[in-house]
Amino acid sequence: MFIKKLLDDVSEKFLDLKESLFNWVDGYGFVPISYYSDPKKEIADKTLSVLRSYRQLIIKGKNMSIPTWVVNEAQVNDFSKAQLNQIWLEYLNKMILAFDLVLMGDCQTESKAKIKEGLMLFATHYQDLWD
Repeated sequence: MFIKKLLDDVSEKFLDLKESLFNWVDGYGFVPISYYSDPKKEIADKTLSVLRSYRQLIIKGKNMSIPTWVVNEAQVNDFSKAQLNQIWLEYLNKMILAFDLVLMGDCQTESKAKIKEGLMLFATHYQDLWD
């Protein structure tokens, strides 16, 4: 029983290595094929951690930038830094929700609208994700 378990573990690791090597030869690098079966979830998973960390920076008020990009240029002076940060935080929350819903595989009509809204905000403000 022990030897069978050991051989199964060793052969599984060998097959994973073999798959990785074939992927590398085919030009995919050392990324397991399973990553390509649902890349949007892989992207969502990696993006979520970055967005959540960035949101914490905004919540704590440690951001150096003033998110003037969330309002029309003519209206910037009508808002305080706190108000601009609050609007930016709302946008970030919508982006995070969109990636969360993608990760959960939620395909309901209401969820699709939230995903679309969050991803549009992400695409629109991608260049603004800095500090």
